[in-house]
Amino acid sequence: QARDRHGQPMSAAVTVRSSDTGVATVSPTPADWPSPHTLLGLAEGEATIVAEAGAVTTEATLTVLPAWLKVDPPQSTIYVGQATRLAASVRDELGRPITPEALSRLGIVVAVQWMSDDETVATVDSDGVVRGVRPGAVRIYGGPLGSQGPYFTVGASARVTVQ
Repeated sequence: QARDRHGQPMSAAVTVRSSDTGVATVSPTPADWPSPHTLLGLAEGEATIVAEAGAVTTEATLTVLPAWLKVDPPQSTIYVGQATRLAASVRDELGRPITPEALSRLGIVVAVQWMSDDETVATVDSDGVVRGVRPGAVRIYGGPLGSQGPYFTVGASARVTVQ
């Protein structure tokens, strides 16, 4: 909600946009989220985020740094009917883990979408739990929620062999 210089709520609608949608986009968030807009970094670079409410405009520079997901363990073997859990972690450009606490302080929420490339061999649920269905090998992909797999832009995968 927009506020005037005295901190009082304004009735003007707030619009937020990115100067470079190739670097970052702005989208509305669900009503129960603490912020009415979500910024999504798409590529390394800078974008100016512009917020407007009536005649009032403010800008901020958003710098998007390289980051990627790592899936652990990268390879595992399970038996038919057995389950194992995969975990995804966010890494910086040097491969160092970025803790969920650090991401939270920055207002970043990472939600991972999981996918099996062959659900007749192994399935994976929304928590990354992989279950063996029949003998074979499968690749399990993890990527940012809302992405379309198996080729996520910042995703990762693990190889699971079912015996």
